[in-house]
Amino acid sequence: QNPAAAQAAPAVSIKANGRISTAQMATTTPTATSKRGVASGSTPLLVFVPAFDTKTIRQSHLFVAGSNTLTVTLAANCDIEAASRITLSGLLNSLSPDNAALPITSTSGALGTTGVWTQSTGSLVLTVATTLAGSTDYTVTYEVINPADPLPSLFPNASGQVEAGVNDAPIHSAVMT
Repeated sequence: QNPAAAQAAPAVSIKANGRISTAQMATTTPTATSKRGVASGSTPLLVFVPAFDTKTIRQSHLFVAGSNTLTVTLAANCDIEAASRITLSGLLNSLSPDNAALPITSTSGALGTTGVWTQSTGSLVLTVATTLAGSTDYTVTYEVINPADPLPSLFPNASGQVEAGVNDAPIHSAVMT
């Protein structure tokens, strides 16, 4: 399993001991190519940490108890494969009840047409429908009902799990602006 932190690709060498021994020899690596939108991502043991380079949120309505369309724009620093999950959290005190199929709209339908809304955590979980290209803005909009009482501004978070085989790669939670 890869470490949690980024890691440059180390030099790899081979040596055989036993009945027939060889001197230690450096391995050769084919020309590195991009993988999952990461330059030189095919280099053995290169470890890359996925993150959202763009993470913004805007609202359409600022008054209490009003219907409010939220617009979130995200761009990751790598490709995010289909079936990966993205979580928008921290929109507390909404009057919108839990909804396992909250309608959403997203750029080219890349984030599907519904998400799972949980009122108590103010969270919307989205399942990526088609691969999101790295360094490309994707927008998702959805509607919530504002709290009944005025509150100070909230700064919600964006996080995710990138499908990466047996062990998914986390996109650590970061504040949206």
